[in-house]
Amino acid sequence: MNVSYDFSGRTVLVAGAASGIGRALSTECMDLGATVSAIDIDAEALGTMQRDRCLTHVADVADSGAVRRAVDDTLARTGRIDAAVLSSAIQKRTPIETLSDDEWQRHLDVNLCGVFYYLRELFPVLRRNWVRCGLSNLPKI
Repeated sequence: MNVSYDFSGRTVLVAGAASGIGRALSTECMDLGATVSAIDIDAEALGTMQRDRCLTHVADVADSGAVRRAVDDTLARTGRIDAAVLSSAIQKRTPIETLSDDEWQRHLDVNLCGVFYYLRELFPVLRRNWVRCGLSNLPKI
């Protein structure tokens, strides 16, 4: 099976864009014509992603205000967000008996709360896109 995509004129927000899956998907989306809003806490790694159609935002996914600012800035600069990849995550490999409360809380804040913060900001944006496409009968999320 051979599938091809054309993301020309589309904006894809990628949280966790500086490494791993997020970086690979950011690169692929740009290769397919998308503008990518690349968001990560790692400013140095984001700096190596400079390309046409790549907007970078240094933000901590565990900070709801930073997430809101990244989404708002993306909308201000591109006028749209068509898709999102929420790949921000951490996994510190620490034996459970030595894992501190602060380390555990950081895992929860990044891996759980961060996804919620993005979804909360993105659902109204994506819902407007759905209505523009004639999908206004979708259930409330």
